[in-house]
Amino acid sequence: MLEAVFRELAGPLAPVGLQDSFYRGMRLAAVDGSVLDAPDTKVNRAAFGGPVKNGQSAGFPQVRVVTLTECGAHAQIDVAVGGFNGGERELAIALPGARAAWARRPACRRRTRRACPERVLESRHSVPV
Repeated sequence: MLEAVFRELAGPLAPVGLQDSFYRGMRLAAVDGSVLDAPDTKVNRAAFGGPVKNGQSAGFPQVRVVTLTECGAHAQIDVAVGGFNGGERELAIALPGARAAWARRPACRRRTRRACPERVLESRHSVPV
């Protein structure tokens, strides 16, 4: 549910002309990830996983979050949420705006062809790429 609320409210904020927000007509954005502790419940542990030591749970379940963030306005444009055992790279590839940027760069496209098909070129937030 939280992800649905984010998708409804998030989006680019930088107006055209804001310093450090655009380069050659393209909105500048960065991908960044972090891990957040979640309440220690059976449901959270099953959904997200967490650190394990000697086969036993060690610490809280953890949620991995990767965001696509505008460089100029620092507004979060998109988010991908996964579990502790997933990687930031896989979540970053799942971001539509990031896929659009990678699909236009041949060197990056070669590295991510399976996860980044050519047909995915538009962001749901109409971020110019």
